[in-house]
Amino acid sequence: MPAAPLVVHAWADVVCPWSYLSRGRFAEGVRLYHQQGGDRPVLVEYHSLQLAPDTPEDFDGSELDFLVQHRSMTVEHASAML
Repeated sequence: MPAAPLVVHAWADVVCPWSYLSRGRFAEGVRLYHQQGGDRPVLVEYHSLQLAPDTPEDFDGSELDFLVQHRSMTVEHASAML
């Protein structure tokens, strides 16, 4: 009888660099799991996540302008973050 699969639910934002990096690290973890004797198949169900759903689609300005105007950040803080 085959082993039951490990089902993993993963939420990610397609434009988030951390989501991108996490996907690669997770894939490496699955590879190591199998390399070290893990015998269960791993099934991943990806779900979309929007980190900032209140971001306007038609904002006329730069990322810096957006952070200063809509996130109440100082220009210095927003610049350092970018």
